[in-house]
Amino acid sequence: MQYNFLSRLNVITCISILCCLIFSARLLADEEIVEVVGNKTSDNFSQIEVNKAAYTGVITTVNRDQFEDRFTQVTEILSDIPSVQVKSNGGYGSYSSTSLRGSTGKQVNVFLDGLLLNSPFSGNANLNSVPTSIIERIDVYPNFTPIELSTANLAGAVSMTSRNIAEDETGLQASLGYGSFNAKSGEISAWTNYKEWQFLGAISALDSDNNYPVDNAAFATHSDTRINDQYKGASAFLKAAKQWEHIRLQLLYQSQRNDKGVPTAKNRLADNATLATDSQQLQSVIDYNVSQWALSHRLFIAEENTDFNDPNGTVGLQNDHIVTEQQGAGLFNIAKVSLHQNTFTLGLNLRNDKVFQEDVSIGEIKSDVTRQSTVASASHSYQTEANSVFTTTIRQYTFEDTIHQHTSSSAEDASANAFAWQTGVNIALNTQWHFLSNIGETVRLPTILEKFGNSGLYIGNEKLKEETALIADAGLQYTTKKMSIYSVFFAKDISDGIYTIYDSRGVGRPENIGAATLYGNESSAAFHLTQALTLSFNTTVMDSENLAEIKAFKGKKLPGIYHINVGSMLNYQYKNLGLNASYQVYDALYYNSANAVKADSKEELDLSATLFLEPITLDFSIRNALDQRIMDYNRMPSPGRSYFLT
Repeated sequence: MQYNFLSRLNVITCISILCCLIFSARLLADEEIVEVVGNKTSDNFSQIEVNKAAYTGVITTVNRDQFEDRFTQVTEILSDIPSVQVKSNGGYGSYSSTSLRGSTGKQVNVFLDGLLLNSPFSGNANLNSVPTSIIERIDVYPNFTPIELSTANLAGAVSMTSRNIAEDETGLQASLGYGSFNAKSGEISAWTNYKEWQFLGAISALDSDNNYPVDNAAFATHSDTRINDQYKGASAFLKAAKQWEHIRLQLLYQSQRNDKGVPTAKNRLADNATLATDSQQLQSVIDYNVSQWALSHRLFIAEENTDFNDPNGTVGLQNDHIVTEQQGAGLFNIAKVSLHQNTFTLGLNLRNDKVFQEDVSIGEIKSDVTRQSTVASASHSYQTEANSVFTTTIRQYTFEDTIHQHTSSSAEDASANAFAWQTGVNIALNTQWHFLSNIGETVRLPTILEKFGNSGLYIGNEKLKEETALIADAGLQYTTKKMSIYSVFFAKDISDGIYTIYDSRGVGRPENIGAATLYGNESSAAFHLTQALTLSFNTTVMDSENLAEIKAFKGKKLPGIYHINVGSMLNYQYKNLGLNASYQVYDALYYNSANAVKADSKEELDLSATLFLEPITLDFSIRNALDQRIMDYNRMPSPGRSYFLT
């Protein structure tokens, strides 16, 4: 069943879009345009780019030159960042999510060029769905989300920015790769300038049977290799931009198709469940200055269709063929004004999401839900002459769920409001030392799946409340040309946490029973020993306590997170040779809330060697060089050693 989604935008959103466009045109026509004086975004003209100078927490940035010469995925790039734990359930192309400082994947927002990628249905975002060929840089914001990224979550954000195009630059790049598990990759990208327009286009593809060995007795009962974990995916990306004297326009389009086998814990030869995903997103961004104001509007349309087919009932309790259609549209407006050492920012995010889910095997509509959401935000930043920064941000969330059809007769329309705040300081003790501290309350609203989901193994709970967390951190940062060091202590107090409770049949239902505390230390040090050699270290050590009233859980550590992570990285690049090594150790993970089973510790050693022979680059990478095969977060077997030549 298809919907013309744009025709169903709510009246408030339509009026807001029209008013913003009329207001913008009127100002551009009638007002004198002058340069804005004061803090600006650190990277681009666009006001939706994060002003890092006003962010008071730790920011970790990975630039394109650190990964562009080899085949890699976003999850592999993030796994070397302090505070980040990547949760993956298989080989190439498998669903992956990110944990920041002990969070769940649903508590972290993922953005591409400022557009939220988290599904309005499930709340998750698959990081590996974004090809690295289009990425200019990745920024990680643990705990608190900058106001320029519109909406925030319970536990920070991962923000990816597409490649920039330099003036008068034209180029073409193509790559081919082959590796273990019959993995094949290909990419071609091109960029140019034409009549003051900048264009970037890229297409990429990845194919793998993911037939890796599984030697654990729990999985090798039917086969000694992984069954039904195959993956085939392709993506296309197009970006066009033009900048006039005081106006900048960007148009971005992305399309993806992924076909994935869904393996099971039993690893049976009969496993044949599949998940196919088609997604498209189109957005336009316009930036301009009016008097002392800098304004930006982003209009987007997004669509994602998934087809889960389990004809033998190997994944759930029954044979399922469920089709889910998700369509969204919205407008994000942001305005900034700088007055002396003060910067004031206002944001308004209007969004409408439509989710339609049907079990086509029996012709039953599972859910037909529309969610209208609004996020109003405001921020004030004060920067002293000594480069100390004081920032306060507030957000007001409002959403309304409209039920058009649902299998549960008790499901009703619902609305909710939530408030979040954050204040922080970055005090320059001198030119090298900075003191950082933040405190605030963050919010995560229940997803449509959590409220209205309905399948053989899952029943939604329309009475769910939002989960909240009081978060604080404080630490020191030391930076020179030769080294960069920071150490931050953090704490979280989580209330009304949403956890799924399973009955004796294995059917889950989410409940607001969670309360927990989590605290720890995150430290990182990078040393530029020579122009060619960089050495870095990172540690994250956490402790947690589950405060839920369920007797078996109370007082136990939170499941699904490694409480200890220690690692080091070595990067050497001299003339035509580049060498990289990453070593990470993880420990203290429990599979369930009762802490009945503790996971084995995990060691990961990744190596790569790159030879630059212009115009050709050769890269040979070894992942999991120690060939450690363990049961990861979801008690599924992880791939062993693998090789890849690009």
